[in-house]
Amino acid sequence: SFSSINNLGWMLSALMISENLWLFYLIFYSFLISIMCFLFNYLNIYFINQLFIMNMNFSIKISFLINFFSLGGLPPFLGFFPKWIIINFLMKYNFYIITFIFIMMSLIMLFYYMRIIYSSIMFNYLKMKWFKIYIKNNFILFINTFSMISLLGMTISTFFFM
Repeated sequence: SFSSINNLGWMLSALMISENLWLFYLIFYSFLISIMCFLFNYLNIYFINQLFIMNMNFSIKISFLINFFSLGGLPPFLGFFPKWIIINFLMKYNFYIITFIFIMMSLIMLFYYMRIIYSSIMFNYLKMKWFKIYIKNNFILFINTFSMISLLGMTISTFFFM
């Protein structure tokens, strides 16, 4: 819930600057959160602690890593791009303290996301054969495609603003 509150703050600051900027952030955030919801729904993950006991494919774990970091706004990922634009506008209008607060809150979010990802990747030592998830190849392709869009988001998005 803290992630949603954090992103709501970013959206409200974008709305304070421009409705188009708010819509831009909303589209990016909706895309990122829908990927995460789709992953959680497909894998039947309803609680965070289920990530720690799941015997998932390594590419699915990497997809979680990429999407969590993108949702948190880590710079090479797609989720950083709308935050970067909002930061530029906030600095242009001399909202230095608000910008600093938003950056610090995003760092706190990244810390929580890193703890979740680290725990789910590193501490997955439970080898329960009856709990193994079999994933269809088309789902892996679908998730990897959206993860690559998220991973290469900064590169792709710079072409729109040249």
